[in-house]
Amino acid sequence: LQPVRARLSAAGARALQRLLDAQQSAGLGRRALATAKRLAVLDPWDEAAVRQWMTLLALDGQHGELSRTLDALLD
Repeated sequence: LQPVRARLSAAGARALQRLLDAQQSAGLGRRALATAKRLAVLDPWDEAAVRQWMTLLALDGQHGELSRTLDALLD
């Protein structure tokens, strides 16, 4: 069961990353931000996903949310 779960989780992460890339290319900032959050929550140890989420928060001007999220990650 574990290998199947891991494979499905990886497939889900790849699908979310493709969606995120498409949303960013289309200029859908808020949707991309929501997708980036879903991707980072799916695997909080995925540094690239978390970095993308943090970058999109900053670009969207959500500095308070960015600060709270960074504090939570550092705890």
